[in-house]
Amino acid sequence: MSDENKNDAGNEERKPHEQPANIHHTPRIPIWRRLWFQVSVGLLVIITVLTIVLPPLFDLLNLVSGVLIPLAIAFTLAYIVNPLVTMMERKAHISRPFSACAIMSLVAIAVLGLVIYVVPPLVSQSSRLIRSAPKYINTLQTEISEISQSKSFDLRESVLNIFGGDDEKAKEGGTEGKSEGEDNTALVEHTDDQASEKPEGEAISSSEEQTAATGSEKSSAPLIPPDIITTITNSLSKFLSTSFGVIASTLGFASYLALSAGIIVFAFFFFVWKFQAMIDWFVPFIPHTYKDQTLDMLKKMDASIAAFIRGRLIQMSIITVVLAVGWSICGVPFWLLLAIIGGLLNLIPYAPVLIWPTVILTTYLTALSGDAVAPLVEDGSMNYLAIFLWPSLVYFIAQGLDGWVVEPLVQGKATNLDPLTVMIVVLLGAAILGILGMLIAIPVAACVKIVSSEILLPKLREIAKQN
Repeated sequence: MSDENKNDAGNEERKPHEQPANIHHTPRIPIWRRLWFQVSVGLLVIITVLTIVLPPLFDLLNLVSGVLIPLAIAFTLAYIVNPLVTMMERKAHISRPFSACAIMSLVAIAVLGLVIYVVPPLVSQSSRLIRSAPKYINTLQTEISEISQSKSFDLRESVLNIFGGDDEKAKEGGTEGKSEGEDNTALVEHTDDQASEKPEGEAISSSEEQTAATGSEKSSAPLIPPDIITTITNSLSKFLSTSFGVIASTLGFASYLALSAGIIVFAFFFFVWKFQAMIDWFVPFIPHTYKDQTLDMLKKMDASIAAFIRGRLIQMSIITVVLAVGWSICGVPFWLLLAIIGGLLNLIPYAPVLIWPTVILTTYLTALSGDAVAPLVEDGSMNYLAIFLWPSLVYFIAQGLDGWVVEPLVQGKATNLDPLTVMIVVLLGAAILGILGMLIAIPVAACVKIVSSEILLPKLREIAKQN
């Protein structure tokens, strides 16, 4: 039998379950070659390196912060006005250096107007608040101690006090005060009678002893005690050293402000002039493979950050004007100072709520200390509506105008962050960099969200599909 016949016979005799299966097994990929493992190791290495590198870097930035802060301010201002300068260059054919000079001239005129019309009342209110602060603190401590020592709280009495019941209380307490006065008069008369019954000899002898003792002390004591001379000398030396130290520190701070102002002006002019050139210089360094994606991502970041910064500045200006006008009409003390503080707090999310209790407490303490005038005080009694209601109404009108009108128009959903995320990133920024961290937390979080949505999340989805 030939070999071919033998193979055919063998194939016929072979059972179906003994036939070789045509199955290809995929070799198992080692864990160190999997993408998720490589990404995890890479992130761990990056975090470790940053943990080692960032502390010395922050120390270095702290050392050169005196120069970097004016440059950062100048670059931020140039970034804010760059769209206006670009529009004037394209539509009106005005050169960027001329636009920079025109903007600086307008800013100088605005600053001069603020110095003439805003700074004097602001300085006056600030100095008056500083002088009145100790009295306000004592008044607050007295009020708290009286409330804590009172055994009961009379609701009727409190309501009468709020709605002008002080006169009725005074009438009700008139007879009681009179009877107490009579008792005090009788007590004084009784004391005078006891003093008149004392023998004259004893009074004379006691006075003679006091005169003799005083005469002996005067004869033995020097004209100016040494302790007083030492105290005066130490006080004068301390005063002179402190005064010269304050003057030196003031001159140093004034010199730093003048130098910083010069740096800001020069750097602002340069940044406005060369802003587009700096962007064009940066673009060639982007890898060609990721160039389109990177430019698109940078445009989104620019739109988000620009809308946030410009919107916050416009909101701050409008809120400051509304609060200043409203509180001045309501008779709130230090209205300009408090309105400016409220406007500055509007730069930080959720921070403007701090100005409301501050205004109420300041107004109440001013009225309680006797420094307030109409409409806070009428006919010698406090007007609680003017103290509590009207300043609060002005504050809520300003916040409603900001939240429902100004913010949707000038800012919209620039950052596209939910309220919980905003609160968390602001707290994290405050914990890391203080007030500066609170200011830059929202733009940084918006950029991180854009990067994660454009790069990180698609990569994570790809990793999840592969595994």
